[in-house]
Amino acid sequence: MEDRLSIYNTLTRRVEKFVPNEPGKVAMYTCGPTVYHFAHIGNLRSYIQEDVLEKTLRYLGYDVKRVMNITDVGHLSDDGDNGEDKMVKGAQREHKTVMEIAKYYTDAFFEDCRKLNIKMPDVVEPATNCIPEFIHMIEVLLEKGYAYRAGENVYFDTSKLKEYYVLTNHSEDSLLEGVRDDVDVDPNKKNKNDFVLWFTKSKFEDQALKWDSPWGVGYPGWHIECSCISMKHLGEYMDIHCGGVDNIFPHHTNEIAQSESYIGHKWCNYWFHVNHLNDKNGKMSKSKGGILTVSVIEEKGYEPLVYRMFCLQSHYRKPLEFSYDVMDQVKVSYEKLRRKVSSLSSEGAVDEAVFAQFRTQFEDALCNDINTASAITVLYDMLKADTNDATKKALAKSFDEVLGLDLTEPLPQKEESTDGELAAWVSEMIAKRAEAKKAKDFAAADAIRAELLEKGVHQRGRRMGIDRKELTIASAILAKAGIADCDAAMLSPLTLAYIGDCVYELIVRTIVIGRAEHTVNTLHKHTCKYVNAASQKALLGILSEKLTEAEASVVRRGRNAKSHSVAKHASVTDYRLATGFEALCGYWYLTGQEERMLALLTEAIRVYDAQQEEES
Repeated sequence: MEDRLSIYNTLTRRVEKFVPNEPGKVAMYTCGPTVYHFAHIGNLRSYIQEDVLEKTLRYLGYDVKRVMNITDVGHLSDDGDNGEDKMVKGAQREHKTVMEIAKYYTDAFFEDCRKLNIKMPDVVEPATNCIPEFIHMIEVLLEKGYAYRAGENVYFDTSKLKEYYVLTNHSEDSLLEGVRDDVDVDPNKKNKNDFVLWFTKSKFEDQALKWDSPWGVGYPGWHIECSCISMKHLGEYMDIHCGGVDNIFPHHTNEIAQSESYIGHKWCNYWFHVNHLNDKNGKMSKSKGGILTVSVIEEKGYEPLVYRMFCLQSHYRKPLEFSYDVMDQVKVSYEKLRRKVSSLSSEGAVDEAVFAQFRTQFEDALCNDINTASAITVLYDMLKADTNDATKKALAKSFDEVLGLDLTEPLPQKEESTDGELAAWVSEMIAKRAEAKKAKDFAAADAIRAELLEKGVHQRGRRMGIDRKELTIASAILAKAGIADCDAAMLSPLTLAYIGDCVYELIVRTIVIGRAEHTVNTLHKHTCKYVNAASQKALLGILSEKLTEAEASVVRRGRNAKSHSVAKHASVTDYRLATGFEALCGYWYLTGQEERMLALLTEAIRVYDAQQEEES
């Protein structure tokens, strides 16, 4: 079979063609969870993207064996072999044994995976199953001189390696102990980046889990488990190792060090890392306290697969910012998409030529470094194609082998609320809010609105008695036009550009008037400065780095759309880029992102003005 897939390899720091060690077969390893708490949705972003990678490989015809560990011992709370044991911490928090905690949160993790359509790996191995393998590897490393004993612990000696920072390309002086400023340096270490292979004496007086070893009763360090578990099930040659970007150093760096010192040759050819999910305060993590889990987003009214689609609309190597506003948009798009696909008829013959054409386009998107956003664009393009329902449904079912969005399944029926007390409470709060607003007590009204939103209750504008302060211009126009449930992704790029042209000019006029620098007679002149193909091309260049993958896809569709006209005084290139820009404005408008549109355009125009002034 032909190797068509290209992926970014952290080891080489470039996108390169994937060629497995054994033709047609893939040995794949995924770093699993430390099961001391629920996985948050940031953790699960990595597992979703790794699931897509595995399913892409299978879709392309590879025979994949995927192995994943479960960390149920030895993972301390910082990267420098210090801090609390996470499993012990979880057990103390819930007044249970470590193994009870491990079982409970392992089951919870795989239940979340089931809800997100993440395939169970072929092999799942808890670390506590493999203590003999850990001990054997450590013995060999000691014999070869790559490890040493100190303070009754066993450490890996990083100074024995010619190249330790193979994944990061750092020099030793540029990295601090354990990456963090608050890590205590272990006085037993010969070198600051040496790491523990086996603990027999540490800050813990009575470790919950411990085993006999040649060095005394103790327990393994964290990094040893992935090396041993992968070799146990995949052998000494691995094709792809996956994880989050926070695993690159020190965890994956240390895995490479100990594994290749143990086997004496290169261990894994490709390293696949997924970037962080952030919230408005930065990287999502359990250490910050309250965590956002699958159960939480379900309680807020989102089907878990809405979150999966949210992830797939961005590239796995880009940081992704979570917000409920974007989730609301994705929910509308996802439900419309699923209703459309599930309602397609299966009757009739599949057009094999059309099927092959779109399958090739879908594979091409995935082969381009797992570009799921482009793959979803192919799905939408297919649904608009001039072919029969049977072909469309067959293609959607085929694509869903990778996307995992249950596209051909009807949406579950929403249960009617029977909670009379809740309904009465909502009615009472809405009445109180109306009274507060009538009395101009807007602080109380906002507090009530926040309380309603916390319960998942959204007040919608009505034709009569509408609160015009809460109704955006866009929603008013959409409601008047009768397209309030419009799915922007289903519109052609030229339609988006047609709408965006009008919206953009309105935004520009708002900005120009807001400056209060011009007389009425000069407003039109200053507005026209920004409403032409050359300026729109320049603004798009300024905006490009701030666009999401979904927004960039809209720009590409607009830029590549076939139009039979070109604006006067504009080159073909400028006109096509301006069309992409206007399509983006139309997309923002139809997906209710007026605030984002206004903020980004205001800043882009400010930068554009500064550039023009500098040139003049």
